[in-house]
Amino acid sequence: MNRIPRILCWLLILLIGLADVHSWAMDDAQSLGSDSAPPAVVVAQTVEGVRLQLDSRVLLEQPNGILGRPRYNPARTQFAISIMPTGAETARLAQVIIFDARTGARLTTLPGHSPQWDAAQNAFVTQVERELP
Repeated sequence: MNRIPRILCWLLILLIGLADVHSWAMDDAQSLGSDSAPPAVVVAQTVEGVRLQLDSRVLLEQPNGILGRPRYNPARTQFAISIMPTGAETARLAQVIIFDARTGARLTTLPGHSPQWDAAQNAFVTQVERELP
């Protein structure tokens, strides 16, 4: 049986992580009441850590962590993103940060991960991991 050495597997994962850069731009500038193009949200994950940018402005940098995909409210005036430390069993340490989509101002930080917009309640909802007593 031909097995790939464990170190090569980790090296491959590391190299894939180096190329893991995502960019999401809002599709509809009209939804923000502006004729100009909306700012692009860029999530970069590198060996040095994770970085969240709104166009060229850095909103968040962390040496060790995982950033989720930005999730916009229906009006596309705010977006939420989850950040979780790397390591085993860190879901309970995850946070969701809500930003103003135009200015990049941090509006609030909540415990949890996987933010979704609940249009019926007009609010972001998150999943929270807790230890049972």
